[in-house]
Amino acid sequence: MNNTHKSDNFMRNLFIGLILAVIILLGFNYYQQKKNEAPVGEVPKVANNMIRDNDHVIGNRKAKVVLIEYADLQCPACKMFEPILTKLAATHAQDDFAYVYRYFPLVNIHSHAMLAAKYNEAAGIQGKFWEMNHQLYDHQTEWAEALDAEDRIKSYAVNIGLDITKLIADANSVAVEKVITDSLKESNKLGLSSTPSLLINGVRITVKNEENIKDQVNNALMNAKK
Repeated sequence: MNNTHKSDNFMRNLFIGLILAVIILLGFNYYQQKKNEAPVGEVPKVANNMIRDNDHVIGNRKAKVVLIEYADLQCPACKMFEPILTKLAATHAQDDFAYVYRYFPLVNIHSHAMLAAKYNEAAGIQGKFWEMNHQLYDHQTEWAEALDAEDRIKSYAVNIGLDITKLIADANSVAVEKVITDSLKESNKLGLSSTPSLLINGVRITVKNEENIKDQVNNALMNAKK
């Protein structure tokens, strides 16, 4: 009986210990999430010179109107918006406008989003960020759920003439990982929760269709001239 009693106590204490460990872990995760949340209210406005040296930009880096996209390369909606935003940037190539691409990989639901982001950033080191960006979106349905996603992504890099040995090394570098994780942390601090998230001069905009985003950019450009 004594041994049975000791065994029962041990199992009870073990169970209580496990429950406490789970509570502590959940509390820590909640704290981390709250620490990265944006202040309540509107996404904060930022200065017109918000473009950073390591940003990927189409247009004038000193533009008064800056459209920033926080995107996930595995996101179908981002794939849909890619030609729209590329066309928009081309349309306003001579205007006081810039389109900036930043990373917001939704790693909880897209298993290859971080991998794709690393290879896209690594391609940028060789001067072919946008070419790789287009390849990844064009072939998204091929690699997004593939077991050999990395090999497929490498094949797209071959298509655009990248040095594969250098590409792999850069994609796995600390420097490239930092660029992406910094962008991800920024997305969280801004309170962004979906992709693509679009901001004009630091204020998040809601976009319904292509005409809608064109109108909002045109309005921003007209206001910038006043």
